[in-house]
Amino acid sequence: MNSRRFSVKKMALKSTFGFTTVNHNYTEAERQILNSYHSLEYLPPHSKVYRNWLQQQPARLDWDRWLMMAIIGFSVGILGFLLHQIIDIIAEGKWHLTQHYISNGDFSGAYSHTVGYSLIFLVSSCLLVLYQPAAAGSGIPEIIGFLNGTRIKDIFKMQTLIVKFLSCAFAVGCGMPVGYEGPMIHLGSLVAAGVSQFKSATFECTLPFFSRFRNSEDRRNFISAGAAAGIASAFGAPVGGLLFAMEEVSSFWKNKLSFQVFFCCMIATFTTDILNSSFHGFKYKGDFGLFKPKFISRDLMAVNVIAVFPAILLGILGGLLGSGFTHLNLVFARSRKKFMSGIKGKNTARLIRLRQTSSTPVSCVYSETGDPDSHDRNVCTATNSSDSNTEVNIQFYTYNMTEYRVQDNNGTVRVYRNGSYSELATLFYGTGEQAVYHLYSKNTHKQFGYTSMAAMLVIYFVMSCWSAGTYLSCGIVVPMLLIGGLYGRMTGRLLVDQFGIQTHKYWAWMDPGAFALLGSVSFFAGVTRLTISLTVIMVEITNDIHQLLLIMISIMVAKWTGDLLTHPLYHALLEVKCIPFLTPEPILMKMDGSVLNLDLFTTQDAMTHPVKTVNIFASVHSIAKLLLGNTHGGFPVVKSLGENLENTFCGEISRLELRNLMTRPELFIMKSDFSATVRMPHVSDIMHPHFRLSKKSPHLATDELLQQYMNEPLYCDYYVNLSPYINDSGVCVQQHFSLQRAYILFRTMGLRQMTVVNHTNQVVGTISRKDLMGFSIEERLERLLINPPRKLSRSVVLALKKNYGGRKSERLKEEDEDQSQGTENNNQ
Repeated sequence: MNSRRFSVKKMALKSTFGFTTVNHNYTEAERQILNSYHSLEYLPPHSKVYRNWLQQQPARLDWDRWLMMAIIGFSVGILGFLLHQIIDIIAEGKWHLTQHYISNGDFSGAYSHTVGYSLIFLVSSCLLVLYQPAAAGSGIPEIIGFLNGTRIKDIFKMQTLIVKFLSCAFAVGCGMPVGYEGPMIHLGSLVAAGVSQFKSATFECTLPFFSRFRNSEDRRNFISAGAAAGIASAFGAPVGGLLFAMEEVSSFWKNKLSFQVFFCCMIATFTTDILNSSFHGFKYKGDFGLFKPKFISRDLMAVNVIAVFPAILLGILGGLLGSGFTHLNLVFARSRKKFMSGIKGKNTARLIRLRQTSSTPVSCVYSETGDPDSHDRNVCTATNSSDSNTEVNIQFYTYNMTEYRVQDNNGTVRVYRNGSYSELATLFYGTGEQAVYHLYSKNTHKQFGYTSMAAMLVIYFVMSCWSAGTYLSCGIVVPMLLIGGLYGRMTGRLLVDQFGIQTHKYWAWMDPGAFALLGSVSFFAGVTRLTISLTVIMVEITNDIHQLLLIMISIMVAKWTGDLLTHPLYHALLEVKCIPFLTPEPILMKMDGSVLNLDLFTTQDAMTHPVKTVNIFASVHSIAKLLLGNTHGGFPVVKSLGENLENTFCGEISRLELRNLMTRPELFIMKSDFSATVRMPHVSDIMHPHFRLSKKSPHLATDELLQQYMNEPLYCDYYVNLSPYINDSGVCVQQHFSLQRAYILFRTMGLRQMTVVNHTNQVVGTISRKDLMGFSIEERLERLLINPPRKLSRSVVLALKKNYGGRKSERLKEEDEDQSQGTENNNQ
């Protein structure tokens, strides 16, 4: 019994930490949340209604699709520009008055102003999200889940767009340890979801344009393009945005879509960059059309092969710290979830969330304002010599700056500064992007000391984890770059202190700014496990192509290290949020660490049975009873072909389609008029988008209507002919079909459900998204070993015993001990 408990605790510890060899074990409460989500079909249902609607569409080339991509890219680019400008206004507003207090030596006034200013915007940001909770966080896990095929409530509403935009601007602008790149992905998806459909449920209006895009496949493709355009606009990286959508966000991709999304990202980047080049805080600054990288690397330097070894070291460190960052995020998220589950009052819960959010700036505001007695000062430094320590445009947060220009005998003019600055305040006080800019600066070897960078690393590591789960619309992309840049620059500073400031081209790679870039990519890869897209994004935003090989090495080493320890952060958050998600391939690990081959098993080992089906000629009463009796998102449609063939599969129909049909009494047929030659309904009057997406009756009214159909015997004699509305191309597989290949087929085609049939095409079970999740397959395979419903082949028995035999013996031993203990208690 003790060994069993130890094994369970060990497995629970691994699942909590997120080891990739262990699937997450959902609790009963989490499974209820998981089962509340419904799945989406990627392709439109191939019904007669859809084919009739398709024939009515005018013949055309794809010019309108390219036009829609351009509209989405332009809209996302404008949104990115507005967000950036508002953040600049809020950040500069905090700095100007604080600078006045610091110049007069009034540090208590600077502290009070900083806290008060930050809290005003922070509380406003939190209150907005409390009004629309779907806008909380970065939104990336939700977008990944939706594009994987899960319907998620309210993530594409107009209110979510407005709240997301304002909350993100307030949170980033006031100095929170968060970024806006993550929310830009959600904002881009929101714009694409609304613009591509040319309709709004909020304003209850539908425009007569681009109606042919009102289907599930086109809508999801445009949302993928919007997500890519969001990252392209935020980073100024069009190719990186395309690759990010392919690698991380979207689950379904076509070659043709790649060119269209690339065009969308190009338009978004061009729009944002051309406007940002001339405006700063909505003030015109000239330089219209002068495009600059996001983080400028002024001095490109040759890379030495010796730099590969520090790059590998930073990759290992990034994988370890990235896994720790993911684990800390999950600890905070689960602790909050557990704590909030015990709060009963709605208003009390909102106050607690507001208090959790507002505690963040108070925790790190002392570091922001700086310490006037700090010894981290660089006094009177030459700004254009080879031994320079600081940037020319460094912010001085503690003392006024005085410049002296001295001309030597050679005519060279040197600029000397008489003043001092707080290194920690320089990093903390501005936005995260400004701090990253300072860390990436080259030929500034001793600009920051170990004390300031270590303090910033610890505070930002913890605070960004804490902030990521609060009720704010914010991301952690910039914090990840900043955290990695800190330990990367510390590594470079260590080499400088050891070997001195090198000016020879053979050793010039030994620069803290170059190592800050490698640290950033290693930590980013350690957290997200991105590879190709991250490499391209970092090259695009720094314009430092010479570092490409080292960037690739750091990313791959960080990914390999992180994969040994935890799941990627966004996928782990999908588990915490209980959003159903299917990975590209099923991965089940044996006890010895090898992968369990699911080709050894069949679909009948994972299917759900018995099955709720609906007849192709069903009575109104039976349909109403079916809809009220369960919450399934779709049903196999069957018909009778004779004796012992009453349950023959002929298609599928969704719950929404059945509910819509129940609100159309003109389609009901009396039993007395029912015959084999009954007329087909006039489906030409039922437009496909209206039939698929319309919700004319609220759910409560529809439930009352269905209850009426059940209670009145009259509707037992009314029938509905479902043949024009069913998906004739619903996928079914034989019960002996490979489970591995069924998973790939389900995931690749983006199915809602897969029907399992026997050799006579009789429905024997269904497979849904939840049935193919790792924990569900493990439970069913373990049950298959303990209580096999049929005779198993030798290979299957050996595979099951090798993986689950220990669990079976432990479970049987535990049951025997429980029975013996119960017998002793009865005897007593």
